[in-house]
Amino acid sequence: MVSTSLKLLYFFTAFVLLITSVSRIRAQSGQMGDNYSGFSEAVFNPALGVLSRNYFELNLASTSVSFNNNYLNIHKGDLSISKPFRGEPFFPLYGTDSLPFDSYKSFRLNQGFLNGKFAGTGFLSSLPGSTIGFSVNSVSNASFKDIPTNVANLIYYDQKVPSQFNIPFNNINLNISALTGIEYQLHYSRILKINRQDLFTGGINLTITQAIAGVFFHAEEFNYTLMNDTVMKIHQFSGELGFSIPINYSDSSFTFKGPLFNGSGGDIDIGLIYTRLYDEPILHRYKKSCEIPYREFQYRFGLSFHDIGKVKLKKNTQTHKYHKLYDLTWYKKDSIPYTTIDTLFQRVSDIYLGNSGASLAANSFEIWMPASVHLLADLNLSRNLLLNFRASIPLNLSRIQLHTPSVIALIPRYETEKFSFSIPLSWYQYQKLNIGLGARFRYFSIGTDQLGSWLGLYDYTGVDIYFSFRMFFVKGNCNRIARPKDCRDLRF
Repeated sequence: MVSTSLKLLYFFTAFVLLITSVSRIRAQSGQMGDNYSGFSEAVFNPALGVLSRNYFELNLASTSVSFNNNYLNIHKGDLSISKPFRGEPFFPLYGTDSLPFDSYKSFRLNQGFLNGKFAGTGFLSSLPGSTIGFSVNSVSNASFKDIPTNVANLIYYDQKVPSQFNIPFNNINLNISALTGIEYQLHYSRILKINRQDLFTGGINLTITQAIAGVFFHAEEFNYTLMNDTVMKIHQFSGELGFSIPINYSDSSFTFKGPLFNGSGGDIDIGLIYTRLYDEPILHRYKKSCEIPYREFQYRFGLSFHDIGKVKLKKNTQTHKYHKLYDLTWYKKDSIPYTTIDTLFQRVSDIYLGNSGASLAANSFEIWMPASVHLLADLNLSRNLLLNFRASIPLNLSRIQLHTPSVIALIPRYETEKFSFSIPLSWYQYQKLNIGLGARFRYFSIGTDQLGSWLGLYDYTGVDIYFSFRMFFVKGNCNRIARPKDCRDLRF
């Protein structure tokens, strides 16, 4: 008989790996932009919005895609754009089964994170003492967390792992989650207090998400012994899974004509920043936003909390629970015939729980967003040369949650209104050092945090790229719109 736990673990792990192999990135250090990039800065800490050099910013289009993991890899140097010209395949193959990726063999808890975002039209606009903004984004997030190497090997190598034969494995708290949808984000930041050269600012991002699809898998216990490449003894399994995807579960054609959105929810970002200015600001009533001067700073420190919230999926949704299944034997040659998703889960429930509807526990579930804490320190070395420290630390708020990686980054940057250049040095998941490259040419920005992989410095463990096209108008310059009679305090 087919093991319930193994079949379901295979199904949802394969689903997430499929998404990540073909694809709102908070922790992408190179994307943090510069003082002329209010949108990306306000994403990292909403209190930065009011500190932008721009009094108005219009996002025309931007996108970012990032996937990173610490299990699958392509060896450094195995990818080369010259291979096709030499008659060699671009992507290498590994092992006797010609697999597309190699894997790290050392035992660890494996993590993987996908974050994709496409941002359409949005704006940031400065008012005296504050900044407001709005954007509409298409986002996809997926993560697998705390997957032991033995379970990852079991899935990726299809049980062909002789080194794991006849060894009992006890695994707890395996997590896989994915969510895709549309988000509407409101931004507000303002000056909280000015005391001579000391400036305190605060900001908030409110996000409403309409979910198109979501899945999760959580195994509290998965204890097994792999006898050989065809037989597995499962000693105990307890877990649950849920899915809400835009197809018809009872129709073998897998066509679905229901609502586009299967759920909704929201989250909040909130941040505070202390800035030490070079000069004490001159208090003045400005008649136009373009008159507001940009104030140069010596250094600043910030703290912010991100993605505190959740999404509830309740349309076309199923949640199945399996509690303490004991002493199951799975033979690889066995299978459960099915024609639809409903048929599969009904048969599994009938075989292992004695009733075709026993595993269906609910017609809704909640996924918490990838919550994190961000730390910021910026040092202004000269008018155009800056050194930034950024850290993103994940928060665990629920057993059913999307997760974001931990990233610590040091980013030297040169910036002017026409050009910006940065080299982010990041420490990913406290395990791997990355070097990246980011550049802005007037309104167009492009970059990656994975430049070192393409240079052959280390293995490929993911993909990371972002670009944006935005128009902006700098503070203290009214000439781009109309020449006023009394633009004051244009020192900056």
